Amino acid sequence: MQRVLVLAARRFDFADDAGKQVVGMNVTFLVQETRWEPDGGGMEPIKMSGPVEMFDQVSAVPGLYDLDVSTRLGRGGKAAAVLGGLRFVGAVDVAEFFEVAA
Repeated sequence: MQRVLVLAARRFDFADDAGKQVVGMNVTFLVQETRWEPDGGGMEPIKMSGPVEMFDQVSAVPGLYDLDVSTRLGRGGKAAAVLGGLRFVGAVDVAEFFEVAA
């Protein structure tokens, strides 16, 4: 498991271009790793999809979660990350980051 800061979670339910119904959820999060390269860097948000039932594991956003990720065989024989679960650790109050000191 990896500790992450979940910024957003959203369910989706739509028909793809072939008319197939697609149902699931997305979670957008930050990991603690910060990188800097000559062209830029920082903490870039990561977005992953999972089964819609996993949405119920998200109890507060933003918040700290332990994220369970595994791998599977993806397109072209490349590894693909699979969201396996989320465990709530604690709420995060980001309002303090936006307060201006007097």
